[in-house]
Amino acid sequence: MNLRVQGSDLPEGILKEVGSLLGRAILHPSEVNYLTTTGTVSFLLERFPILERSFLGHPTQSKEPVPCRVTIRNVTDCQIDEKKQLQSICILFGVRFREKTIFFSSREKDGGEACYALTCRTSGIDIAIVDQPETDASINPPVTSVNPTT
Repeated sequence: MNLRVQGSDLPEGILKEVGSLLGRAILHPSEVNYLTTTGTVSFLLERFPILERSFLGHPTQSKEPVPCRVTIRNVTDCQIDEKKQLQSICILFGVRFREKTIFFSSREKDGGEACYALTCRTSGIDIAIVDQPETDASINPPVTSVNPTT
């Protein structure tokens, strides 16, 4: 998947769908990179693709994660609220958008509050989600030679 959504005054339905694409995604807090000079936040996620939706719209997601890079542009302020240091967190309800703010929150709680929250304020929504190619042997199996028997 290669998806980029940008603009101002985007319909709420589109933003909800973009957010749902990252439901249950696994984020590694140590990999969140905020570059103030370029106004970008970038990080790797492991997302679970939506396979289908039920009659009521509830998604059925794959059990196999797909690594992807999320890049948020036009960032004017980025706040990370880390109540507890965790190696990875599960994103609760995907991503939420409110006006020009993009919000990620962990499912993991500590004392009723999210253990991790990432809030990016932007001058205009611009988010890209790009799947990363896998580099393991299942994608590029080793070449084996077959010697025919004579």
